[in-house]
Amino acid sequence: MLRMLLIFATMIAFCTGYGADYQPSNAMISLASLNAALADAQAALDDVQAKMVPWKVGDFENIYTDVRRRTTHLLTAFKASGALTN
Repeated sequence: MLRMLLIFATMIAFCTGYGADYQPSNAMISLASLNAALADAQAALDDVQAKMVPWKVGDFENIYTDVRRRTTHLLTAFKASGALTN
């Protein structure tokens, strides 16, 4: 996603290089609109990255530290219940 934003920013810089000659008839591709879209995309990417911070590898280790013990308890309870296996 970051690469796409870099390419988009490069495209905007290319259009800006035309100066006053860049006057599209479609207002959606005017420099103001393109710069606004780039700012919105960067803000959305920042939001996603901020929300992804809790899912770092170290946090996974903290989340799953007790899984082995709990799994053992669950299997023991399952065997003790006398439930049939497939």
